[in-house]
Amino acid sequence: MSTALETTQSPHKFFYLKATSSGKYANRYVRYTGSGHADVVLTEAHPVFLKFYLQDDKQLAAFKERVFGFVMGALVDVNDKDEGLRAVEMFEDKGDGGFYFDEEDAGKLKWKGVTDNDDVHWKGWVLKENPEDKYKGNPQLFWTTVEPDVEFKLENGMERVELIREYL
Repeated sequence: MSTALETTQSPHKFFYLKATSSGKYANRYVRYTGSGHADVVLTEAHPVFLKFYLQDDKQLAAFKERVFGFVMGALVDVNDKDEGLRAVEMFEDKGDGGFYFDEEDAGKLKWKGVTDNDDVHWKGWVLKENPEDKYKGNPQLFWTTVEPDVEFKLENGMERVELIREYL
């Protein structure tokens, strides 16, 4: 699934990834938690050090000479229920392919990548709130394999979002 990335960069058009929604997490920015954690969260302020770009269908982020990529993680157990949530993670020198911006759908970031199960497909982005002592209370980004509010009900503290570009 994940492949090693080249750390040499050609010129890219850099952007921030920003959430859109009708809920309370609209206009938040995608950020890498770092500090030994691979999780991705959304914050009110845009990233200071990371600049996102898309290369060869991989969603990447640059920090000086370092390159980080989105890796679509394993199934997450939410309140002992399989709600089809999987973690979005970032790792240095790795990244899954299959990302694209759907210009026919307002430029939203989507994923058509490969999972370990042919019956598992990306059906959207979901945020899950965190307690104040985890990632400073910033919500964590997941992707879902089932249609929220159709195949399962989003619980309190969960919100469906779309991700778009905001160019630097």
